Amino acid sequence: MSLLAAAVALGWSFGATAAPVAPRDPPWSAERIDRLPPEVRRVVVASCGTDAEARHYFATYEHDSNVVHLDYSLLYCPAAPNRGMIHALRQTFVKRQGGYVLSGAKLDRAVDNGNPSSISRWSTRRFSARDSRSAFAER
Repeated sequence: MSLLAAAVALGWSFGATAAPVAPRDPPWSAERIDRLPPEVRRVVVASCGTDAEARHYFATYEHDSNVVHLDYSLLYCPAAPNRGMIHALRQTFVKRQGGYVLSGAKLDRAVDNGNPSSISRWSTRRFSARDSRSAFAER
């Protein structure tokens, strides 16, 4: 009996079946943050801490990866002091002179533990390369 025939007979007798194995890609992963450009990753870690985990599509890219959009509603931030505001945040980074800079920030919804007035001063803001103020500076 050939080796192949013996292997088939042995598998048949033990009821072995072949089942497809899906690649492991968990819904929440810190690796998605680790793969961000260094400048963008520093902002995320500063906002959410080192234990942050991202879902699929937390970071989306456009224009040959020169623009990165972050949707914080798809980010788990256990260390964030104000999670309601963090989860409403969206940021856009643009690659300029070899590095990524924050070009826009927006809060999608005015919800902060039931206190909408605490976020009402926030709005969409665009930044120029010359703007040295922080994206989180209050007006």
